[in-house]
Amino acid sequence: MFQNEGHGSASLLLGCKCCLWKDCIWLHQNQYIESKLRKFGLKDAKPVSTPADCDVKLVSDDKVSKLTDQVEYQSMVGSLLYVALLTRPDIAQAVGTVAKFCLKPTEAHKTAVKRIFRYLKKTENLALKYTKDKELIVGFSDADWGGDLNDRHSTTYFIILYSKIDTNITRSQVLPMHNSLGLMSACLSIFW
Repeated sequence: MFQNEGHGSASLLLGCKCCLWKDCIWLHQNQYIESKLRKFGLKDAKPVSTPADCDVKLVSDDKVSKLTDQVEYQSMVGSLLYVALLTRPDIAQAVGTVAKFCLKPTEAHKTAVKRIFRYLKKTENLALKYTKDKELIVGFSDADWGGDLNDRHSTTYFIILYSKIDTNITRSQVLPMHNSLGLMSACLSIFW
């Protein structure tokens, strides 16, 4: 057990900056993102407005792209996963897509990873905001039926944003709150 020495509030924890302002907690990873942009040689890359190119469908082997360094690719994807999990849910879908190709990454996959970093460069000042005054559950879900070009599997994505949740929520309380079957199953998987 470690004793807390009373050094005040945490401001930087594992690459995540915590700011207290106007009764809100703001979390961001500006410094971490900047360090990864430098590490992977993307500090001067041209920023983009979206984390993924909608016109590009990634496949395991497109018979054109050459294989790229697996260790560097996995390091890049791991850095993106860390950012997506802590403070940037807006890149989660794009990161999840490129993470599927960590075993045999190609130049096309690496280009998609670099695009996510270029998006982070443009949006590096975004932060998560947590408030204590509002009781709120907001959920979004989407499905891509048979959209994986490698194996034709379907993918369902969901995100649940919440504050002040009663941990004693029952299934009967969740069902009337959501009309969408996908959103209901997403919520239920969060609570159970």
